[in-house]
Amino acid sequence: MKTNEEWKAWGKDDPLYGVASWAGRRCGKDNEWADVEFYDLGRSDWRDFSARWDCYGYNRDSCLEIGCGAGRITKQLCEKFQEVHALDVSIDMINYAQRNVTGNNVTWHVTDGTSIPLQDSLVLSVFSSHVFQHFPSEEDGLSYFEEIYRILKPGGTMMIHLPLHDFPSVNRKFSKLARYLYSFFLVLTSVKADIRRWQMRRGGRKYMHGISYEAPQLYEKLKGIGFDKIEFVNFPMQSNDDLHSCVFATKT
Repeated sequence: MKTNEEWKAWGKDDPLYGVASWAGRRCGKDNEWADVEFYDLGRSDWRDFSARWDCYGYNRDSCLEIGCGAGRITKQLCEKFQEVHALDVSIDMINYAQRNVTGNNVTWHVTDGTSIPLQDSLVLSVFSSHVFQHFPSEEDGLSYFEEIYRILKPGGTMMIHLPLHDFPSVNRKFSKLARYLYSFFLVLTSVKADIRRWQMRRGGRKYMHGISYEAPQLYEKLKGIGFDKIEFVNFPMQSNDDLHSCVFATKT
């Protein structure tokens, strides 16, 4: 994926801010992230995530985390699950996580970002936060759900955090116009991303690409793959009062 380039750059130069991109917390700033603050944030965020997953229902036997980064949530997963698989495209991110996540029940995987390096029907739970929003396009993210379905055991569930949007449906003509304008905006965003990556290779500031997913399209995609009990949940995080949207689904 194109976005692997910037994620690897964040992993090398500023892994904590790359994961938790709060204003003023960059490396070298007066208020840069300290390890204890970073992993305390992970503990707080996991309480919010797990409370919603508890309501939906999940198995605590085995879990895959997609985009583990510096281990902010991985540290919590190791306390919750008997077996954890954590994957990321950045070896520097994983190295940082390994120094701070000491559980002996986690296996680390470096991935190319397009596939999950695990065998079919291996785990009962899949989790991801602040990852799907950084894929190059909505289509890339949607295709990744096929990989999730492949590695889940029957009866397994997923909780994936990702930004969601929907277009107004009251007026069909307005909705069509909104989609057209949004598709044009996405083209411009893609061009901007390519330019920023070109600048980054030449010493420019690191870039962080962002996308959102249309909820009805995602719902139809998940149904087509074979997922069942699909739910969308939107809730605020205690850490910053920001709304986070997540999709839950079960492999039948």
